[in-house]
Formats: sequence, C-alpha cells, structure tokens
Amino acid sequence: MKTILVTGGAGFIGSNFVRHLYRKHADYRLIVVDSLTYAGNVQNCPDGAIPYQHLEKAIPRFITSCILKEPLTVHGDGSAKRDWIFVEEHCHALDCLLDVELDKIAGQVMNIGTGTDKSILEVAEAVLEVMKPNESRIQFIGDRPGQVFRHTCDASKMKRLLGCEPRLSFEEGLERTIRWYRENESWWRPQMWMRHIPIVTAKGKREMH
Repeated sequence: MKTILVTGGAGFIGSNFVRHLYRKHADYRLIVVDSLTYAGNVQNCPDGAIPYQHLEKAIPRFITSCILKEPLTVHGDGSAKRDWIFVEEHCHALDCLLDVELDKIAGQVMNIGTGTDKSILEVAEAVLEVMKPNESRIQFIGDRPGQVFRHTCDASKMKRLLGCEPRLSFEEGLERTIRWYRENESWWRPQMWMRHIPIVTAKGKREMH
C-alpha cells in the first residue's frame, strides 16, 4: 500500500488533490495535514465535484457576482495576465509526478500550468459570456498595490519529464467551474466576507478590493 502525505490538504488545491487520489487510487492510504487557517476548511475534504476555491480569487468572485447580480470588479484596466489552469488538471499533473521514477525527477524544479495566459479583463468577459446575467456588468476599480503584470508558466519541463499536459481548454474548465458554483451555493455562502477586503491604494485611497 502506498502512503501519501498531503500538507495543506484542506485548502483549495490540496483538498482537490486528496479527492483526486481517493477516486483514482482506492488502495492508497492518504494522510492530510492542515493548519486550518482561513484558506483551509474541513468542509473542502468530503468527496464530490470540484473546485472549492475561496471567493477572494478572481474567477470565483466573478462567478458569484453574476449569481448575486452584482458588478464584476476588475482591478486597474484589467490588463494583468495570468496562466489559468483548471484544478483537476493540476491534480492530474501531481498524480503523474507520483508515478515517475525518482531518479528521473530528483533535484528537478518544474512548473504546472498551460503555458498560455489571459488577462483579468478577458476572464471577466468570458464569465459574462457563459453566464449571460442581465444585471451584472464589469466595473473597474483601483489597481492592486504591487500588481504583477504577467504570470505565464513555462510548462515544457512538466511535459518532457512527466509526459503530461493539460487536456481541457480554458473554456471547458471555466464552464465546469461555473456549474460547480451554481450547484454549491451552500458551500460558498458562508464565505461571503472573503469576497472583498479593504486596502489602501498607492495613491492613499481606501477601497474595497
């Protein structure tokens, strides 16, 4: 029997990885360790659909804004870009990592991602396109302090060493994510306080982000 220790296993990626292993490897013994801070929640651990991501993050915030008939708030001009990967794809890559011979990956550092990026504004527009809300529109607010313009993953080593690459398109992953938040309102409703936090911008203005 293989034993897998998952640290942070009650958080977003950790809990999804635990469920992935539980569904795929019934013979594994899984040990979950988590300090249960704001990001860790034992309610994330029961088996079920994905994704269980906190409402402070852009895509869950955009989706729940549409459900709640609120504006989709976008920082700055929305041009900051990120590499968006569906969490099950991330878990699949981690699972592939467990199956590779140790001497092939020992000492290696690799990124998990798609190698492509989309701006925050493009993501907000994509959510609106799928959900088609009557009331919600994009609202631009102050930029985040220390905003990073672009995060794009070089996933070439993951593909070369693990033989693994994302199988879902961004659009497919987004549709699955939207469906989950629509069907699991009882999970995210208690986290409403996380959706917006007060910050002081570089110009000294206090805003809810």
